Amino acid sequence: MSSISKLVASKNRLCKLLSRENLTVTQRAGVKTAYIDLKNREVVLPVWTSLTGEEMPAEVLDVLISHEGPGHARHTPQEGWHSALGEYGRAFKSFLNITEDARIEKLVKREFPGIRKSYRIGYKWLVDNEVFGKNIAGRVNTMKFIDRLNCHFKIGVSLNVFFTAEELPFVARMENLETWDETVELAKDLFRLAKETNEDTETEPGEGGFGEAPEGEEGEFEEVEDGDGEGNGDVNPGDSAEDDAEEEGDAGSAGDDSDPDDSEDDA
Repeated sequence: MSSISKLVASKNRLCKLLSRENLTVTQRAGVKTAYIDLKNREVVLPVWTSLTGEEMPAEVLDVLISHEGPGHARHTPQEGWHSALGEYGRAFKSFLNITEDARIEKLVKREFPGIRKSYRIGYKWLVDNEVFGKNIAGRVNTMKFIDRLNCHFKIGVSLNVFFTAEELPFVARMENLETWDETVELAKDLFRLAKETNEDTETEPGEGGFGEAPEGEEGEFEEVEDGDGEGNGDVNPGDSAEDDAEEEGDAGSAGDDSDPDDSEDDA
């Protein structure tokens, strides 16, 4: 058994404890993003390596497992997710994933404050190894609003993400998300804003977050259907949440942490 396999096995127990239910953690080759199979109560992890071929560290596993287990499994209502998508369609999915990621990661850090350091180290590893795309720091302020929001909340204030005066109220709303209803309303407003401002949907790759399951395996907020799928979740370089929005001419991505200043914590 490889060292990463042993680590995943130990994290399996951690996931059960944090989630307070009998979730199972598995690592699956060919899956490009972490997600949760709500039907079978299984957290599925990708096999990621560094640019030099090293296995991902324990902190990355902590981020993935806590994000999907005590995060989405406990806090994201499956029926609410279906209802929201039914009203706005598939292109809206990425916007809702952004805002919900921000909310659930804040809730996880609040309940388990000791995990903040893992988030800081884990996201730094993901950035350094180009999981979110190349040269994020150098090009973040050229990205569309939804992608800048995503980078700000996931990676933190070290990126010095710029927001206009008109955008700052949305940033504040993201920081203060507490309920599912607030999450949905913010996602709707961001979705409408993207349509009203006619943002170009030709996004640069890799700005997404993890959590959207592979095509054919609608995992994170939806039940997994039969079939394996190849896995093209939006954390993968070359994919983006905005790809989903192209059908309706809108921008998209995936969201994150309501405490972007975590880089100052637990130093």
